[in-house]
Amino acid sequence: MTDSAGPSSRALRGAALVRWAMVFGSAALAGMGLWIGLSQDAAQRTADARGLVYRCPMHPEVSAERPGSCPICGMDLVSGIEPAPEASLPLYQCARHPAIRSNEPGHCPLDGSALVSADVPGRRDVELPPDRLRELGVVVVPAVSTVLDDAFEAPAVVIVDPAARVLVESRVSGWVARLPVATAGVRVRRGQPLLVVRSRELFEATAELVSAVRAAAVLGEPGATLRAQARARLLALGLSEPRIDQIERDGAPLTEIVVGAPRTGTVVRVDVVEGASVSPGQPTHEIADLERLRLVADLPESHVDFVTPGMVARVRLPHGTGRSWTAQVERFEPLVEPTARTRPVRLRVDASDGSLSPGAFVWVRFERRLHGIAIPRDAVLWTAQGEHVFVERAPGRFEPRRIETGVRVGSLVHVRRGLAVGERVASHAAFFLDAESALRAVGDTVAPVGDASGAEPNASTAHGAHK
Repeated sequence: MTDSAGPSSRALRGAALVRWAMVFGSAALAGMGLWIGLSQDAAQRTADARGLVYRCPMHPEVSAERPGSCPICGMDLVSGIEPAPEASLPLYQCARHPAIRSNEPGHCPLDGSALVSADVPGRRDVELPPDRLRELGVVVVPAVSTVLDDAFEAPAVVIVDPAARVLVESRVSGWVARLPVATAGVRVRRGQPLLVVRSRELFEATAELVSAVRAAAVLGEPGATLRAQARARLLALGLSEPRIDQIERDGAPLTEIVVGAPRTGTVVRVDVVEGASVSPGQPTHEIADLERLRLVADLPESHVDFVTPGMVARVRLPHGTGRSWTAQVERFEPLVEPTARTRPVRLRVDASDGSLSPGAFVWVRFERRLHGIAIPRDAVLWTAQGEHVFVERAPGRFEPRRIETGVRVGSLVHVRRGLAVGERVASHAAFFLDAESALRAVGDTVAPVGDASGAEPNASTAHGAHK
């Protein structure tokens, strides 16, 4: 008789059904979790694409960019229709709970700390009694609308207008037989001889013309063609039409050619001597019109916006003779000088009397007049985040506000944006207010010792007891 110690077939079938039920149940739960996750991701992507903001229904000042819970009441944040426009961004927020924001000064509903400025990070409102302000030397002044006369000087070099310079060269190969103008500084007229070149190439070209003239008289049209080609060659070598006609009449080849001045001006450079060889493309003289001068001034990058084309400037010599000239800005050079970090600017100056020489060093004074809002320079406080001032909201109460400044003229600074005419700002000892504001802001970010929950600090905390 055989013992049947194993489980029965009915029990095996039951266990298999249980296992398959567990597998199907797990798969269903996994599928449901995946569907919920994808739905939430899709909702989040849709909300992000629409720019929605999530807010607490009970505390609208609590906002977030993603779903979550309100830190005050624990309710789920609900998506709004559209984010708040930029013009209504909150001006104040809690230093320890950035989600708590407000457009008005106040206190955080979580820990009772004063809200700090969201416009100037690391600063908060300061309120001091009048006698304390007098002790610190704080003076309150209004922002005024005024006219600022600003000016600065830049170094410049006198140059000749590039359009008024010309190089002289011989178009034939040869050597210098005579050099009527051998030194720089000589003033010449257009067509005045500068050098005489003796050339074998010239002899061959003129001899070819003489032969072509004789052939034209015998051969007719074929000879006329040779004659036209010979004349074209001499024109390319720099001979004029009247000179070529004279060669035809004389019937004698030339061995020398006179190189004349192409324009009236002053010879500023001579690069050859008598007896030296010359070739096409080799400069022999340089002539410039010294009455057409330009200035090249080097402007610091910070002053480039100060100068505009057409602006009139004053020019003076560095050794203080009392003489000055008027110059006008023509254009900026396209590149910044990489070592000195300056931008060259070109100016036109009238010095036709010869009072300025090319290569001279001068100072150029640029002036402009600005109409706008101005405050004292010591009212502006500079930090790594930018510039700010303390605006008086009430007697003895100041709020930090970011501003953008322009030029500084004497004791005043031009305010481009951030202040309106008549608003009163702290001047003189404003740095005391800045230090007080920074200390109070730092105190607001530090929770009391032993209070990890962010409860309201008592009067013994540093920022609450600071005077």
